[in-house]
Amino acid sequence: MENKLRLIPYGVDLDMFSYVKRVWKPGTTLKILTVAGISLRKGINYLLDAMDELQGYNIKLSVLGVPIGEEGRALVARMKDMKNVDYRGSVSHIEINKAYQDNDLFILPSLVEGSALSVYEALATGMPCIVTNNTGSVVDNGVDGFIIEEESAKSIVQAIQCIYTQEINIEHMSVSARRKAENYSWNHFEDRIASFYDSIL
Repeated sequence: MENKLRLIPYGVDLDMFSYVKRVWKPGTTLKILTVAGISLRKGINYLLDAMDELQGYNIKLSVLGVPIGEEGRALVARMKDMKNVDYRGSVSHIEINKAYQDNDLFILPSLVEGSALSVYEALATGMPCIVTNNTGSVVDNGVDGFIIEEESAKSIVQAIQCIYTQEINIEHMSVSARRKAENYSWNHFEDRIASFYDSIL
């Protein structure tokens, strides 16, 4: 059955999401971004658990997205009590793009996902991405980001600390992130779709 399946990843508009090389300096705030619906399915509770563990670090998490259901509203209420988390709610596409430009790392610890467009957008802007396998992304672990265990605040903390302690160079990851995105433009997506239809006709 598996040999009948073809995986065709999504694409990204490389002109809309322009590249900014990330150069984070120790002593300055490490700025992390997530763009997602606020829910347990997106793993936001584990992300907040991780930020609780990172209270003593010069790290700030910005969260863009609307709460989904009662569980989402409870997560938003929790964020508002956390000093190292800035919940910004629903913002325009222009503001989202600016947030990609202004932050250092992107994170999406989803439990269930198809293929999150926000990860492709973040990669295009040069953001190393911390994701689970369940985000359906194209991130290579240790190259243009980190693939972490799902349902694990500890894995999130460890990935962030790799950058914070400079165990892994954020600048090198940033270059790799943009290079990865360039292989997943919408033109490449269209070519992959056309190639697939050619192969079965």
